[in-house]
Amino acid sequence: MSLYKFQQDAMTTQIEQNQDDGEGWMRLPEIMRRTGLSKSEIYRRMSADRFPKSLKLSPRVAVWPKLAVLEFIRAPFLDNSCRELL
Repeated sequence: MSLYKFQQDAMTTQIEQNQDDGEGWMRLPEIMRRTGLSKSEIYRRMSADRFPKSLKLSPRVAVWPKLAVLEFIRAPFLDNSCRELL
């Protein structure tokens, strides 16, 4: 790993820790890293209304509401029922 990449990852982690208040937007790579889901699984769950919908900013850029994604991540820990996770 290059020094630049290491510094960028460290800075991103620090920013994420300071901004987990749910304000703003998330891009797909960050969502994949935080959820452990693949791109195809995220879009599959979106189609089945089991993941927050994205907003297309341009043909090549999609973002998700950060609060909705964080709620999705926290939901299994807050819900005591035995709902299906996958």
